Amino acid sequence: MACMAFASRQLALPSRLVRPSTCRACAGHLRTSVRHNTMTMTTDRGGMTEAMYNWRVAAVHNALKEMGKETGALHVTDLTALGHLDQYHYGGIQANDHVIELLGIDNTVHCLDVGSGIGGPARYIASKTGCRLTGVELQPDICRAGQELTERVPGLADRVNFMVGDIITLSKTKEIPDETFDHFLSLLVFLHIPDRAGLLQACHNATKPGGTFLIEDFAAKPGKSFTELERSSLLDVVSAPTVTTPEQYVADLHAAGFVDIRVVDLSEQWRKWTKAAQDLYFESKDETLKMHGEAICCGAFCRVRAARCHEWPKQLMGLR
Repeated sequence: MACMAFASRQLALPSRLVRPSTCRACAGHLRTSVRHNTMTMTTDRGGMTEAMYNWRVAAVHNALKEMGKETGALHVTDLTALGHLDQYHYGGIQANDHVIELLGIDNTVHCLDVGSGIGGPARYIASKTGCRLTGVELQPDICRAGQELTERVPGLADRVNFMVGDIITLSKTKEIPDETFDHFLSLLVFLHIPDRAGLLQACHNATKPGGTFLIEDFAAKPGKSFTELERSSLLDVVSAPTVTTPEQYVADLHAAGFVDIRVVDLSEQWRKWTKAAQDLYFESKDETLKMHGEAICCGAFCRVRAARCHEWPKQLMGLR
């Protein structure tokens, strides 16, 4: 099940609409992904996650070379045209448009993207709204690639920057000062982070009073239980140690200080999107193999395998 939460500076579970809060809370949106692990995650799990994502850096450069844009200036649309190589989450740029609309992002605000990947959402949102945006990404090579691609878009690096590290540590060391951001977003990332309490507290600390947030994430359907095989798949295929019911998710958000939380079930939308993504992969497999080589194609297959939520059991849902 997929869900989304919006809240004032007391966090809430993922919901599809954002409501400004009158409290010192931030609103948010919950989306999970198979990508991010904090430093508290085990080495082998982190390595597995890196294997799922690091191939994308080479794939982006291969695709740009094929387009005749291996070097020189880029436009954001050159990168969004790369689809999942630029946008790691479900829903592509349409999901980013929802973030902009629901959080009311404009050129007056500073936003935080927790688990920013190669920087696709940050570049798109900043270019469309004129906002400032800071991305936090755990994996150095992916973060570095995101910064380099952003610097190739004229004028964008003045408003978009990236930091390597996990949000919990960056908050504790004050490398991300308290009450810095008007909004934060995270798209399919939180499910990879074991320390949810620390994660949500760090996000709360980083957000200004009255700010809002949007998270998209996986959740467990209430009253359903995972089998041992399903739970093992969540860990070993999806790298998701933290999948709870929406009710528990909301409770965790409240405990961190967030309020006005709304939750929206995105399960059906995600099933359709991942089914279409899988079909596209198999239809273009020969072309992908020719452009990127066998190693990258294996990485793409891992992604498709992990993203098959249209085949996941009734116990799992997607939330905003």
